Amino acid sequence: MSVTIGIPRAMMFYRYYPLWRAFFRELGVEVVVSPPTSRRMVERGIMLAPEDTCLPVKVAMGHVEWLRDKVDMIFIPRLVRLSPKYATCPKFLGLPDMMRADVENLPPILDPIFDARKESFSRTFTRLGKTFVRNPLRVRKAYRAAVMEYDRFRRLIDSGVGVLEAFAELDGHAESKIPVAQKNRPLENGNSEDILIGVVGHPYNLYDPHTNMNLFHKLANMGARVMTPEMLPRSVMNESLSSLERPPYWELGREIVGSALYFLNGHADGVIHLVSFECGPDSLLQSILEFENRNRHGIPYVPLVLDEHTGEAGVITRLEAFIDMIARKSAMPAR
Repeated sequence: MSVTIGIPRAMMFYRYYPLWRAFFRELGVEVVVSPPTSRRMVERGIMLAPEDTCLPVKVAMGHVEWLRDKVDMIFIPRLVRLSPKYATCPKFLGLPDMMRADVENLPPILDPIFDARKESFSRTFTRLGKTFVRNPLRVRKAYRAAVMEYDRFRRLIDSGVGVLEAFAELDGHAESKIPVAQKNRPLENGNSEDILIGVVGHPYNLYDPHTNMNLFHKLANMGARVMTPEMLPRSVMNESLSSLERPPYWELGREIVGSALYFLNGHADGVIHLVSFECGPDSLLQSILEFENRNRHGIPYVPLVLDEHTGEAGVITRLEAFIDMIARKSAMPAR
């Protein structure tokens, strides 16, 4: 009898889903993914989560509850360090415990610890695979297949395909393309179709259409092209971070600040920073970027704070004003 494992469509799903899915499937485990975030899921997460919980965790709780009665176990890894040097946000360490405490009647939670300082991902996956099969050769084969699938996913991203579109392509489904670009073009006469916007933030804010209210499609409808941190080489981010006396300690925070500084340094016409309300790291990253842009760059930068009360009309108004400001600025004669 096959085991069914649930993967919430939340948190680092938007970074590692192809890797996780391929690994479990190679082991003969049936994978069930929760559907795209809905208003109902967010409402349930709000009811389940403690009062001061940030929006991404509330969304994750809604997804976990949806999976509760549909799978034999739920996969919620503890992501301590994604690289040997830098840590993740504390919520990734405690996420399995929060789910157990706040969502009742859950099936067993599979929560392997991924800590790149203590052991390689391959060894962590080997231990994880032994949960389902005893044959170590089969586990190693599953891990190699998963890495190959993840490499394929990363190549799609590097070619300019968006994360959601890459998921669809890996699944063999057609998906409408969101205009993206890897090289900036100069603005011409304030034409919004020449505007390139760098959009930065945590993956679960960038790529959850409900959480960000279809931000990429809204920008596309306004004629702007989009770039995200996933489209930049790691070396570019690290070079941008070298200008800071004390770069952020968090792994994802380094990606956000490094890519934003790259965009602000003349490689985009404006930067949008998606910030989760009640997220301590996000508040600090916002302060860093506002300071750096004010003192060094001066390119249009706007933080969009996301919470369960964010209104779509207000977001549209801010985006329209932001794009119009960039277009008008580009049309002004140089002094």
